Amino acid sequence: MTRCVCLPLALRDSPLPMRDPPPDLHAMKNTRRVRSLSRAAVAVAALVLLAGTAAADGGDAYWRDHPGAGVAAGFGVALLAMLGVAGLGAAVAVLGAVVPRLQATMDLRAREGGGLLSGSLVAVGALAAAAAVAQAGAVGRGAAALVVLAAAALALAGALATLPLLGERLLGARGAEASPLRRSVTGALALGLAFLPALALHLWPLAFLLGLVVVGWPLGVCLSGVMRRAGRERGAPAA
Repeated sequence: MTRCVCLPLALRDSPLPMRDPPPDLHAMKNTRRVRSLSRAAVAVAALVLLAGTAAADGGDAYWRDHPGAGVAAGFGVALLAMLGVAGLGAAVAVLGAVVPRLQATMDLRAREGGGLLSGSLVAVGALAAAAAVAQAGAVGRGAAALVVLAAAALALAGALATLPLLGERLLGARGAEASPLRRSVTGALALGLAFLPALALHLWPLAFLLGLVVVGWPLGVCLSGVMRRAGRERGAPAA
C-alpha cells in the first residue's frame, strides 16, 4: 500500500530558496594583486618625481641641461633606496626569527604602548653627550663611538618589535594574520616613503619627527624591557 504525502499548495508552488554563489577566491586574489601593483606604481612614480626634483635643485648644471638623465638617475636612486629599505625590513624579520625570545619580550613591551617620549629623550641626550665628548681628542671620540654603538644596539633590539608592529597596524584588519616578514618589510617601506618627501623637500621638522619614530620608539621599548626585567630580578626572592 502506497502512502501519499500531500503538501499544502503554498509550499508546493513556492520557489526554492536560492543560495548565494561561492566567492571566486582566484578573482579576489587577482584584484588584491592589481591594487598592490597600482599602489607600488604610484609610489615609484612619486619617488622618481621627488628624486628628480632633488637632483634638479642640487645646483648641478648637467642635470638641468639633461632632464631625461635626471629622471633616469632619480628612478635608479629611488629603486635602490626601496630595495635597501625592504632589505632592512627583511633583516629585522630574520633577526627576530633567530632570537624569538628577545623578539617576544620586545613585542610585549611595544604593544603595551609608550616608549616614544622616553626613548627620544635618551636618544637626543646620547647624541648630545657623544658630540660633547668627541671634542676631547682620540679618547673622547672613542667614548662617543661607544655611546653611539650602545644606543644603536638597544634601538636595534627594540626595532625587532616596533617595525613589525608598525607594519601590522598599517596593514589594517589583515595585519595580524600577515607573516613577520611582510609586516617588517611593510613597516620599513612605509618609513622610507615617509622620509623621502621630508628629505627631498627639506621638511626638516618632519624628518626630525620621523627620526624619533625610527630611533626613539625602539630605544624606549628596549629600555622599558630592560628596566622591567631588572625590577623583576631585584624583587625575586633569593634561592
